[in-house]
Amino acid sequence: MKILLLLLGVVLVCDGHLPLPDGHLPLPDGRPPLWNNLAKLSGEWNTLLVAATNFDKISNGPFHGYMRKAEVDIPNGRVIVKFSVMTNGLCTEKSAVGTIGRDKFINVGYAGQNNVKILHYTSHSIIVHNVNVDGEGNTTEMLGLLGRRLHPDDNDFANFRELMRENNIPEENLIDMSKTGNVTIYIYIYFFFFS
Repeated sequence: MKILLLLLGVVLVCDGHLPLPDGHLPLPDGRPPLWNNLAKLSGEWNTLLVAATNFDKISNGPFHGYMRKAEVDIPNGRVIVKFSVMTNGLCTEKSAVGTIGRDKFINVGYAGQNNVKILHYTSHSIIVHNVNVDGEGNTTEMLGLLGRRLHPDDNDFANFRELMRENNIPEENLIDMSKTGNVTIYIYIYFFFFS
């Protein structure tokens, strides 16, 4: 009984905040690691630009994807992303769960291990940097521009190109996804005619 009272006292003194294991939210000051309000990332997003050190990963591989939606779960320190991937002409809906770490990275298990960091954020666009280590141990660095609109503006495009140079990603490894078509249209057509 004395132990229970002691534990209750500790909880009250700590104002109910006990530390979580390393790598999970909330931080001791109660603020998420990326911005004061990480929940602003929740909502609909479109993939506008992608670039990678290994072009095959984004041209016809697991990262030839079209971002659809992000759901930020701050109490559990995770981000759920929903996206479509086009491989060999086939479109597949996918989702992945990322853990928000104290290191300001979002760690995602998809096509290997991914460490995603948000480099630039506005109310209408996000630029992310991803380091992917696939199942064979190959490392690929990628950049992605996500937008709430369907096309990048000049400022976003300039910021993206500058980050490509800083990360040694060749210009020829850039894909303007806003010009490749919307894979969701293919999904709706498929389900309308074939389901």
